[in-house]
Amino acid sequence: MDQTPVSVSKPRLLITGGAGFLGSRVALALRDRRHVRIFDDFSRDSLRFLTDAERAGLEIVRGDINDEKSVADAVGEVDEVIHMAAIAGVHRYYEQPYQVMRVNVGGTLNLLKAMADKPPGRLVIVTTSEVYGVHAESADETALLQVGAIDDSRWSYAVSKIAAEKSAMMWGEEHKADVVALRPFNIFGPGQTGAGAIRDMVINAIAGEDIVVHGDGTQVRAWCYVDDFVAAMLEALTRKGLTGRVYNVGNPDATITVGDLAQRIVSLADSRSKIRFEPHFGTDIPKRTPNIDRARAELKFDPKVGLDEGLSRTIEWYRTHHVD
Repeated sequence: MDQTPVSVSKPRLLITGGAGFLGSRVALALRDRRHVRIFDDFSRDSLRFLTDAERAGLEIVRGDINDEKSVADAVGEVDEVIHMAAIAGVHRYYEQPYQVMRVNVGGTLNLLKAMADKPPGRLVIVTTSEVYGVHAESADETALLQVGAIDDSRWSYAVSKIAAEKSAMMWGEEHKADVVALRPFNIFGPGQTGAGAIRDMVINAIAGEDIVVHGDGTQVRAWCYVDDFVAAMLEALTRKGLTGRVYNVGNPDATITVGDLAQRIVSLADSRSKIRFEPHFGTDIPKRTPNIDRARAELKFDPKVGLDEGLSRTIEWYRTHHVD
Protein backbone atom coordinates (compact mmCIF):
# COMPACT_ATOMS: atom_id res chain seq x y z
CA MET A 1 0.00 0.00 0.00
CA ASP A 2 1.26 3.46 -0.93
CA GLN A 3 0.22 5.36 2.18
CA THR A 4 -0.35 9.10 2.08
CA PRO A 5 -1.21 11.04 5.26
CA VAL A 6 -4.93 11.74 5.39
CA SER A 7 -5.90 15.39 5.45
CA VAL A 8 -8.73 15.93 7.92
CA SER A 9 -10.02 18.77 5.72
CA LYS A 10 -10.75 16.47 2.78
CA PRO A 11 -13.44 13.80 2.52
CA ARG A 12 -11.98 10.31 2.19
CA LEU A 13 -12.98 8.70 -1.10
CA LEU A 14 -12.51 5.06 -2.11
CA ILE A 15 -12.55 4.24 -5.83
CA THR A 16 -12.71 0.53 -6.59
CA GLY A 17 -11.32 -0.10 -10.06
CA GLY A 18 -9.59 3.24 -9.76
CA ALA A 19 -6.60 2.21 -11.89
CA GLY A 20 -8.79 1.61 -14.94
CA PHE A 21 -9.61 3.96 -17.78
CA LEU A 22 -12.57 5.72 -16.16
CA GLY A 23 -11.41 5.32 -12.58
CA SER A 24 -8.04 6.91 -13.21
CA ARG A 25 -9.64 9.94 -14.84
CA VAL A 26 -12.08 10.35 -11.97
CA ALA A 27 -9.23 10.02 -9.45
CA LEU A 28 -7.24 12.70 -11.26
CA ALA A 29 -10.22 15.06 -11.27
CA LEU A 30 -10.86 14.59 -7.54
CA ARG A 31 -7.38 14.31 -6.04
CA ASP A 32 -7.24 17.98 -5.04
CA ARG A 33 -10.69 17.86 -3.41
CA ARG A 34 -10.63 14.43 -1.81
CA HIS A 35 -8.21 12.09 -0.14
CA VAL A 36 -8.43 9.46 -2.88
CA ARG A 37 -7.78 5.81 -2.13
CA ILE A 38 -7.63 3.54 -5.19
CA PHE A 39 -8.36 -0.16 -4.83
CA ASP A 40 -7.50 -2.24 -7.89
CA ASP A 41 -5.80 -5.44 -9.01
CA PHE A 42 -4.13 -3.52 -11.87
CA SER A 43 -5.28 -5.96 -14.54
CA ARG A 44 -5.79 -2.78 -16.52
CA ASP A 45 -3.48 0.04 -15.54
CA SER A 46 -4.32 3.48 -16.87
CA LEU A 47 -2.67 5.12 -13.86
CA ARG A 48 0.68 4.49 -15.54
CA PHE A 49 -0.11 7.25 -17.99
CA LEU A 50 -0.35 9.87 -15.23
CA THR A 51 2.71 11.93 -14.40
CA ASP A 52 4.33 11.73 -10.98
CA ALA A 53 2.76 15.08 -10.15
CA GLU A 54 -0.68 13.83 -11.17
CA ARG A 55 -0.28 10.68 -9.08
CA ALA A 56 0.89 12.64 -6.04
CA GLY A 57 -1.48 12.30 -3.12
CA LEU A 58 -3.25 9.20 -4.45
CA GLU A 59 -3.27 6.28 -2.03
CA ILE A 60 -2.85 3.02 -3.94
CA VAL A 61 -4.11 -0.27 -2.53
CA ARG A 62 -3.51 -3.37 -4.63
CA GLY A 63 -6.14 -6.02 -4.09
CA ASP A 64 -8.77 -8.30 -5.57
CA ILE A 65 -12.41 -7.23 -5.30
CA ASN A 66 -13.23 -10.92 -4.77
CA ASP A 67 -10.99 -11.11 -1.69
CA GLU A 68 -13.36 -10.25 1.14
CA LYS A 69 -10.65 -9.32 3.63
CA SER A 70 -8.79 -7.10 1.15
CA VAL A 71 -12.00 -5.27 0.37
CA ALA A 72 -12.82 -4.79 4.05
CA ASP A 73 -9.32 -3.46 4.72
CA ALA A 74 -9.57 -1.05 1.78
CA VAL A 75 -12.94 0.30 2.92
CA GLY A 76 -11.68 1.17 6.40
CA GLU A 77 -12.90 4.62 7.37
CA VAL A 78 -14.10 6.32 4.18
CA ASP A 79 -16.69 9.01 3.60
CA GLU A 80 -17.59 8.23 -0.02
CA VAL A 81 -17.24 5.28 -2.39
CA ILE A 82 -17.24 5.03 -6.17
CA HIS A 83 -17.59 1.40 -7.23
CA MET A 84 -16.15 0.71 -10.68
CA ALA A 85 -14.25 -2.56 -10.21
CA ALA A 86 -15.49 -5.01 -12.84
CA ILE A 87 -14.56 -7.17 -15.79
CA ALA A 88 -15.63 -5.47 -19.02
CA GLY A 89 -15.09 -5.87 -22.75
CA VAL A 90 -17.25 -7.84 -25.18
CA HIS A 91 -14.57 -10.44 -25.88
CA ARG A 92 -14.31 -11.15 -22.14
CA TYR A 93 -18.05 -11.87 -21.99
CA TYR A 94 -17.47 -14.80 -24.34
CA GLU A 95 -14.07 -15.92 -23.06
CA GLN A 96 -14.76 -15.74 -19.30
CA PRO A 97 -18.52 -15.45 -18.73
CA TYR A 98 -18.46 -17.08 -15.30
CA GLN A 99 -15.53 -14.91 -14.16
CA VAL A 100 -17.48 -11.85 -15.32
CA MET A 101 -20.36 -12.89 -13.08
CA ARG A 102 -18.06 -13.80 -10.20
CA VAL A 103 -16.21 -10.50 -10.18
CA ASN A 104 -19.04 -8.13 -11.02
CA VAL A 105 -21.62 -9.64 -8.68
CA GLY A 106 -19.43 -11.24 -6.01
CA GLY A 107 -17.12 -8.26 -5.79
CA THR A 108 -20.05 -5.88 -5.38
CA LEU A 109 -21.49 -8.03 -2.59
CA ASN A 110 -18.09 -8.04 -0.86
CA LEU A 111 -17.99 -4.27 -0.98
CA LEU A 112 -21.53 -3.86 0.33
CA LYS A 113 -20.82 -6.26 3.19
CA ALA A 114 -17.67 -4.36 4.11
CA MET A 115 -19.62 -1.09 4.32
CA ALA A 116 -22.63 -2.44 6.21
CA ASP A 117 -21.56 -1.42 9.71
CA LYS A 118 -20.76 2.12 8.67
CA PRO A 119 -22.22 3.14 5.29
CA PRO A 120 -20.41 5.98 3.53
CA GLY A 121 -22.01 9.33 2.94
CA ARG A 122 -22.61 8.30 -0.67
CA LEU A 123 -22.01 5.26 -2.85
CA VAL A 124 -21.93 5.77 -6.60
CA ILE A 125 -22.03 2.50 -8.53
CA VAL A 126 -21.13 2.45 -12.21
CA THR A 127 -23.02 -0.12 -14.26
CA THR A 128 -23.61 -0.14 -18.04
CA SER A 129 -25.87 0.63 -20.96
CA GLU A 130 -25.79 -3.13 -21.67
CA VAL A 131 -28.62 -3.51 -19.14
CA TYR A 132 -31.04 -2.26 -21.81
CA GLY A 133 -30.47 -5.38 -23.91
CA VAL A 134 -30.69 -5.71 -27.68
CA HIS A 135 -33.17 -2.90 -28.29
CA ALA A 136 -31.68 0.23 -26.75
CA GLU A 137 -32.59 3.18 -28.96
CA SER A 138 -33.04 6.37 -26.91
CA ALA A 139 -33.20 4.17 -23.81
CA ASP A 140 -34.28 5.91 -20.64
CA GLU A 141 -33.95 4.90 -17.04
CA THR A 142 -37.60 3.84 -16.73
CA ALA A 143 -37.23 1.18 -19.43
CA LEU A 144 -37.51 -2.47 -18.48
CA LEU A 145 -34.09 -4.08 -18.23
CA GLN A 146 -33.63 -6.96 -20.65
CA VAL A 147 -31.06 -9.56 -21.54
CA GLY A 148 -30.78 -12.19 -24.24
CA ALA A 149 -31.06 -15.97 -24.16
CA ILE A 150 -29.74 -17.84 -21.13
CA ASP A 151 -27.23 -19.79 -23.26
CA ASP A 152 -25.75 -16.66 -24.86
CA SER A 153 -22.55 -15.71 -23.02
CA ARG A 154 -22.82 -12.14 -24.30
CA TRP A 155 -25.33 -11.36 -21.58
CA SER A 156 -23.18 -12.43 -18.65
CA TYR A 157 -22.01 -8.83 -18.32
CA ALA A 158 -25.48 -7.26 -18.49
CA VAL A 159 -26.87 -9.77 -15.99
CA SER A 160 -23.95 -9.16 -13.64
CA LYS A 161 -24.43 -5.41 -13.78
CA ILE A 162 -28.18 -5.61 -13.27
CA ALA A 163 -27.54 -7.79 -10.21
CA ALA A 164 -24.82 -5.44 -8.92
CA GLU A 165 -26.96 -2.34 -9.38
CA LYS A 166 -30.01 -3.95 -7.77
CA SER A 167 -27.91 -5.25 -4.89
CA ALA A 168 -26.52 -1.78 -4.22
CA MET A 169 -29.94 -0.17 -4.33
CA MET A 170 -31.50 -2.75 -2.01
CA TRP A 171 -28.50 -2.53 0.33
CA GLY A 172 -29.06 1.21 0.39
CA GLU A 173 -32.70 0.77 1.36
CA GLU A 174 -31.89 -1.70 4.15
CA HIS A 175 -29.02 0.33 5.57
CA LYS A 176 -30.56 3.78 5.00
CA ALA A 177 -27.58 4.58 2.80
CA ASP A 178 -27.23 7.09 -0.03
CA VAL A 179 -26.76 5.16 -3.31
CA VAL A 180 -26.67 6.53 -6.86
CA ALA A 181 -26.10 4.55 -10.08
CA LEU A 182 -24.62 5.67 -13.41
CA ARG A 183 -25.13 3.76 -16.66
CA PRO A 184 -22.45 4.90 -19.14
CA PHE A 185 -22.92 4.65 -22.90
CA ASN A 186 -19.75 4.03 -24.92
CA ILE A 187 -17.21 6.22 -23.16
CA PHE A 188 -13.97 6.86 -25.06
CA GLY A 189 -10.87 9.00 -24.89
CA PRO A 190 -7.18 9.11 -23.97
CA GLY A 191 -5.78 6.53 -21.59
CA GLN A 192 -8.06 3.61 -22.36
CA THR A 193 -6.50 0.23 -21.71
CA GLY A 194 -8.00 -3.04 -22.85
CA ALA A 195 -9.99 -3.57 -26.00
CA GLY A 196 -12.43 -0.90 -27.10
CA ALA A 197 -13.84 0.02 -30.50
CA ILE A 198 -12.47 3.56 -30.76
CA ARG A 199 -9.22 2.70 -29.01
CA ASP A 200 -8.56 -0.22 -31.36
CA MET A 201 -9.54 1.75 -34.47
CA VAL A 202 -7.35 4.70 -33.51
CA ILE A 203 -4.30 2.55 -32.76
CA ASN A 204 -4.65 0.77 -36.10
CA ALA A 205 -5.25 4.00 -37.99
CA ILE A 206 -2.08 5.55 -36.58
CA ALA A 207 -0.12 2.42 -37.52
CA GLY A 208 -1.64 2.28 -41.01
CA GLU A 209 -3.05 -1.17 -40.33
CA ASP A 210 -6.46 -2.46 -41.38
CA ILE A 211 -9.38 -1.40 -39.22
CA VAL A 212 -11.72 -4.31 -38.60
CA VAL A 213 -15.45 -3.65 -38.31
CA HIS A 214 -17.41 -6.61 -37.02
CA GLY A 215 -20.72 -6.94 -38.85
CA ASP A 216 -21.92 -4.76 -41.70
CA GLY A 217 -21.09 -1.44 -40.02
CA THR A 218 -24.68 -0.23 -39.77
CA GLN A 219 -24.78 -0.63 -35.98
CA VAL A 220 -25.58 2.69 -34.32
CA ARG A 221 -23.80 3.93 -31.22
CA ALA A 222 -23.66 7.20 -29.28
CA TRP A 223 -20.13 8.02 -28.11
CA CYS A 224 -19.34 10.05 -25.00
CA TYR A 225 -15.94 11.63 -24.38
CA VAL A 226 -14.37 10.69 -21.07
CA ASP A 227 -14.23 14.26 -19.71
CA ASP A 228 -18.01 14.47 -19.98
CA PHE A 229 -18.37 11.21 -18.08
CA VAL A 230 -16.09 12.60 -15.35
CA ALA A 231 -18.24 15.74 -15.11
CA ALA A 232 -21.35 13.58 -14.61
CA MET A 233 -19.55 11.55 -11.96
CA LEU A 234 -18.59 14.64 -9.98
CA GLU A 235 -22.22 15.72 -9.91
CA ALA A 236 -23.42 12.23 -8.95
CA LEU A 237 -20.94 12.18 -6.08
CA THR A 238 -21.65 15.62 -4.67
CA ARG A 239 -25.13 16.83 -5.63
CA LYS A 240 -27.71 16.44 -2.86
CA GLY A 241 -31.08 14.73 -3.13
CA LEU A 242 -30.15 11.91 -5.53
CA THR A 243 -30.63 8.90 -3.25
CA GLY A 244 -31.88 5.85 -5.16
CA ARG A 245 -31.63 7.51 -8.56
CA VAL A 246 -30.18 5.99 -11.73
CA TYR A 247 -28.75 8.07 -14.58
CA ASN A 248 -27.77 7.42 -18.17
CA VAL A 249 -24.47 9.09 -19.03
CA GLY A 250 -23.83 9.49 -22.74
CA ASN A 251 -23.94 11.91 -25.63
CA PRO A 252 -26.88 11.38 -28.01
CA ASP A 253 -25.52 14.18 -30.23
CA ALA A 254 -22.47 12.01 -30.99
CA THR A 255 -24.44 9.21 -32.65
CA ILE A 256 -22.96 7.47 -35.68
CA THR A 257 -22.84 4.07 -37.37
CA VAL A 258 -19.80 1.95 -36.64
CA GLY A 259 -18.85 1.94 -40.31
CA ASP A 260 -18.99 5.73 -40.52
CA LEU A 261 -17.03 5.96 -37.27
CA ALA A 262 -14.21 3.93 -38.79
CA GLN A 263 -14.15 6.17 -41.86
CA ARG A 264 -14.11 9.30 -39.71
CA ILE A 265 -11.17 8.03 -37.66
CA VAL A 266 -9.22 7.23 -40.84
CA SER A 267 -9.88 10.75 -42.12
CA LEU A 268 -9.05 12.56 -38.87
CA ALA A 269 -5.88 10.52 -38.42
CA ASP A 270 -4.88 11.16 -42.05
CA SER A 271 -4.38 7.42 -42.24
CA ARG A 272 -3.77 4.95 -45.08
CA SER A 273 -5.66 2.22 -43.23
CA LYS A 274 -8.25 0.17 -45.05
CA ILE A 275 -11.55 -0.74 -43.42
CA ARG A 276 -12.25 -4.44 -43.44
CA PHE A 277 -15.64 -5.91 -42.59
CA GLU A 278 -15.77 -9.28 -40.87
CA PRO A 279 -18.67 -11.34 -39.49
CA HIS A 280 -19.52 -10.45 -35.94
CA PHE A 281 -18.09 -12.96 -33.46
CA GLY A 282 -21.24 -13.04 -31.32
CA THR A 283 -24.54 -11.33 -30.67
CA ASP A 284 -24.60 -7.76 -31.95
CA ILE A 285 -26.71 -4.79 -30.88
CA PRO A 286 -28.28 -2.88 -33.81
CA LYS A 287 -28.76 0.40 -31.91
CA ARG A 288 -27.63 1.72 -28.55
CA THR A 289 -28.30 5.37 -27.80
CA PRO A 290 -29.27 7.10 -24.55
CA ASN A 291 -32.00 9.40 -23.43
CA ILE A 292 -30.26 11.72 -20.97
CA ASP A 293 -33.18 13.95 -20.01
CA ARG A 294 -33.02 12.84 -16.38
CA ALA A 295 -29.28 13.50 -16.14
CA ARG A 296 -29.71 16.90 -17.78
CA ALA A 297 -32.42 17.86 -15.29
CA GLU A 298 -31.05 16.37 -12.06
CA LEU A 299 -27.27 16.24 -12.58
CA LYS A 300 -27.17 19.34 -14.78
CA PHE A 301 -25.26 17.08 -17.17
CA ASP A 302 -24.52 18.66 -20.53
CA PRO A 303 -21.97 16.90 -22.76
CA LYS A 304 -19.47 19.47 -24.01
CA VAL A 305 -17.13 17.52 -26.30
CA GLY A 306 -18.39 16.69 -29.78
CA LEU A 307 -17.44 13.52 -31.60
CA ASP A 308 -14.85 15.01 -33.96
CA GLU A 309 -13.18 16.99 -31.19
CA GLY A 310 -13.09 13.95 -28.92
CA LEU A 311 -11.70 11.74 -31.68
CA SER A 312 -9.03 14.30 -32.55
CA ARG A 313 -7.92 14.56 -28.92
CA THR A 314 -7.85 10.78 -28.66
CA ILE A 315 -5.84 10.35 -31.86
CA GLU A 316 -3.25 12.89 -30.75
CA TRP A 317 -2.91 11.23 -27.35
CA TYR A 318 -2.31 7.77 -28.84
CA ARG A 319 0.28 9.21 -31.22
CA THR A 320 2.45 10.10 -28.24
CA HIS A 321 1.77 7.19 -25.87
CA HIS A 322 2.69 3.54 -26.20
CA VAL A 323 -0.27 1.34 -25.31
CA ASP A 324 -0.17 -2.47 -25.21
